[in-house]
Amino acid sequence: MVDLESLVLSVVLSGVVSLLVTMRYGPRAVHRENVKRFHSEKLVKETLSAWEHGVSKYCHLGVGFKGLGSGDFSPSPAEGGGVVLGHEGDLPLGYPEMDMKAREPIDPPLDYIEELYSHLVKGYPETAQSWQKLKSACSQVNLKIKDFLDEISREVLFRPSGIPLERFWHWDGHSDPPPPSFILLEDITFLVWLRLEERVIGKPMLQNKILEIIGPRKVEAKYESTDKLVSRDVYELDWKNLGHPILVRALEPDTCQTIKSKIEHISNSTINLGRVKDLVHEMEQVEKLAGTFQRSLREIRTEIDLGKNLKGDCKVCQGSRILG
Repeated sequence: MVDLESLVLSVVLSGVVSLLVTMRYGPRAVHRENVKRFHSEKLVKETLSAWEHGVSKYCHLGVGFKGLGSGDFSPSPAEGGGVVLGHEGDLPLGYPEMDMKAREPIDPPLDYIEELYSHLVKGYPETAQSWQKLKSACSQVNLKIKDFLDEISREVLFRPSGIPLERFWHWDGHSDPPPPSFILLEDITFLVWLRLEERVIGKPMLQNKILEIIGPRKVEAKYESTDKLVSRDVYELDWKNLGHPILVRALEPDTCQTIKSKIEHISNSTINLGRVKDLVHEMEQVEKLAGTFQRSLREIRTEIDLGKNLKGDCKVCQGSRILG
């Protein structure tokens, strides 16, 4: 942490040096010092401060679902990190192409971030290295989580032989009418993760955790290959707390029961709980790195607030342009 007495002494000495510079070199040196001061204040107040308070947005950890408020975070296009699920996948020939991506952490999309980062690299190398270390650790943990979720989705969908439980059609969860047979595999994967995570951290992530099989019931459905509506008897697996509660619609009654049993088995598996416990621990370690980085930015901001200028330089410092 910053030694306040040392910092105050440093500011006083800086003022004395500034006075001596004025006496020795005249108004031109004073002007350069004023420009440097303005430059430091602007970078810190407008860029560094926003970065300090938004570190987690650029290095999300865990799992989020596009359009849903639940999960470890709510995905936004202007943010980075995290494993993000959605409804834009596909099921060609019944084999899933999931809408699931481990996003890379990003540098903040802020004005003058390049100039500020140049100052960090040259004047505060430990802080710059801390940021790179944080991004790398965040990326590694999220890739491990995605690999685990890939395993979950395959176990839910496939028989031990590697063949899908049933020939499902793709559905985005919104268009109407739905096909006669579909599986929202991303939703199931997301919900199983939340079930496991809440058991590890002891914090409720889901409400109304009831899986229910409904059917047979007759529906009017449309196949992708035709615009004609057909009437079919179907069975559905519902989870009542979803925005759209139907996770599976199947033509065979055993399909919903098998998937329901798989979800319950995966969610209660001691092995899976152990793996998620390890992943949560790794997430907590990355959050500690984020806290260390935030504190280093706060210390720099405190120094500038007390009158010091940013160490290092950037292309603005080297030229004559003033941030405006």
